[in-house]
Amino acid sequence: MLPMALFVNQIRGYRVGDDRTHQIDNPDWDTIEKAIRDLGKRSLAMELCHIVPDQAEEERVFMGIAGGAKNAYSVFVHDGNGFIHLLRLRCEEISEPDIEDPPPATLDDAIQAARTFAVQGQLDRSYQWNSHSST
Repeated sequence: MLPMALFVNQIRGYRVGDDRTHQIDNPDWDTIEKAIRDLGKRSLAMELCHIVPDQAEEERVFMGIAGGAKNAYSVFVHDGNGFIHLLRLRCEEISEPDIEDPPPATLDDAIQAARTFAVQGQLDRSYQWNSHSST
């Protein structure tokens, strides 16, 4: 069972051909999972955000998930300093990750990584992640 209060306190969704940001405050896990499953059908990308009052936009911590077509997702986290990309394969499956062209994450990968981030505010360490500076 998931805790009542999640680390993620806002979902932001972006749709093709729509300049507006669609926002859900204080989502529960079922809402987050449904939004991920709906990627590729209703929206282009989403952010799972940890909003802190008066925090600068560039310092905001969030997980971005995009895609959905052909069960291919891009998953990354912005930690306030830079971007950290999911390399998809679980740690035990690879010895040398292809950092330049990682395989896309699957729906199951995206949901598992999002669950860990939403609940704990951390990266799921059963996956390989690659850090990139924002500068």
